[in-house]
Amino acid sequence: MRLRTWLRASAALWLAPLALALIVLYFFGGYVADHRPGDPRLGYAPRTVSSVLLSVYPLVYATAAALGAWESGRLRRDGVWALGPARSRVGVVVRELAPVWLLSGVMVALAVSLALVREGQAPSLASLVLPGMAWLVSVAHSLIGFAAGLVLPRVVVAPVLALAVFYAVAAAWSYEPFWLRHISGQYPEELGFGELPTPASVAAPVLFAGALAVGLTLLTTPVWRPTWRVLCAVAGCVAMLGGTVGAYAMVREWGHSPPTSSGHAPASCAGDAPVVCMPAATAEDLPAVRADIDETLRLLADAGVAVEPPARVEDRLTASGVRAAGTWRLPLTSLHAAETTRLAVVDTVVLFPCAEPDGTTARTVMLWAAGVAGSADAYLRRQQDELPLYQDGAQVLADIEQRAAAVDALPPPEQADWYREAVASACAPGENAGNV
Repeated sequence: MRLRTWLRASAALWLAPLALALIVLYFFGGYVADHRPGDPRLGYAPRTVSSVLLSVYPLVYATAAALGAWESGRLRRDGVWALGPARSRVGVVVRELAPVWLLSGVMVALAVSLALVREGQAPSLASLVLPGMAWLVSVAHSLIGFAAGLVLPRVVVAPVLALAVFYAVAAAWSYEPFWLRHISGQYPEELGFGELPTPASVAAPVLFAGALAVGLTLLTTPVWRPTWRVLCAVAGCVAMLGGTVGAYAMVREWGHSPPTSSGHAPASCAGDAPVVCMPAATAEDLPAVRADIDETLRLLADAGVAVEPPARVEDRLTASGVRAAGTWRLPLTSLHAAETTRLAVVDTVVLFPCAEPDGTTARTVMLWAAGVAGSADAYLRRQQDELPLYQDGAQVLADIEQRAAAVDALPPPEQADWYREAVASACAPGENAGNV
C-alpha cells in the first residue's frame, strides 16, 4: 500500500486538522494567557516544556484512545480478522495505529515548539523527557482504545473513551489519594529553574498505561484453543495487576507534587570567603551581589553584631543536594532584582535565642540592623505589607520606628550594647506580634 493511500485510509488524517487546531487553541488560551515568565535571562527549556504540556496531556491521550477504538472498529466491520493471515496480527495493528502514533507525536511537538519559539529558547535533550513520556503514554492509550474497539461498537466506544480519558487526566491534579495523580500520565507541576523530573516520576505513568495496554490486548486477542485463551486471559490480568501495583509502589509515598532532581542549571562562582555562586545566565550580577554580601557582613560586624561569615553562598536556583555546613542558600537572582540582597543577609545573620521572640522588640532589632546595612527602607516596606494583618499593626509600626530612631542616636558602643540586650530581652515573656 502506498504511503498516501495508507494515510488516507486512517481516521487520524481526517481528525488531524481539528486536533492540531485544538493544540493551537489550548496554547493561546491556556499557556499564553496563564504563563508568567520571570527573568528572561533564566531561559530553561525543560521548565517551558513542562508548563505548556500541562494543558495538552488530556487532549493527546483522549485523541489517541478515540482513534485507536475507531480504527479497530473499522477493521472489525470490514472483517479483516476473518481473512487469511497475509500478515501477522501484530503487523496489522502496527500498520493501523502508526498514523495515530504519528499524530500524537505531532500534537506534542507542535505544543512544545510553539512554547519554545515564543520564549526564544532552543530545545535541549533534557527538555525532551516529558514529551517522550507523553508520547509513550499516548501509544498505550491508542492500544487501550484498540482493544475496546474490538468488542464494542466504535460509534459508541470512541466518543465515550475520548471523554472518559480526557476527564480522568484533566482532573488528575485534584485526585486523592495522591498516587492516583502521579500515575495518570499528566505531570502535574511546572518544573523550576534547574529542575528535572526524576526517572520514577516519568516511568510510573508509562508503566501503568503500558500495563493496561498489554493486559487488554492479551484479553482481546482471539485465540481458538481453550488452553491458550485461558493463558492469554491470565497473562492479561497479571500484566494489568502487576503494572498497577508496580506503579503504585513507585509513587505511594509522594505528596501532592512529584519529586524533582535539582541543580541541573550551570552555575558561575566568584570570590573567596565567601564564595558566591549564581546561575550562569545571571552571572553578570555576581560582582554587585558579592559586594552587597561582603559590605553587609562588614557593617554588621563593625556595629557589634555577632557575625559568622559563610564559606559559600549559593543561589537557590542552582543549589542541589544536602546543604553543607557553612553554606547559605538564598534566592540571589530575585533578591538582586528587587534590591533586597542586603536585607536577606540581615535576616540570615540576626538570630534570636527562641522561636517566637516578642514582636515589637524583635522588629525594632531588625529595623536597627537593616539600617546599619543600608536597607531600612526595604525592611519598612515589608512591615508595611505584613503589619496591617494585625489589629494594632499601625501602632506597632510607629513604635518600632520611634525606638529604632532613638537607638540610632546613641553612640556606636552603646548601640552594640543595646543590640545584645534587646536580642536577649526579646525572648523574655511578652506579647508576640508575629514573624519579624
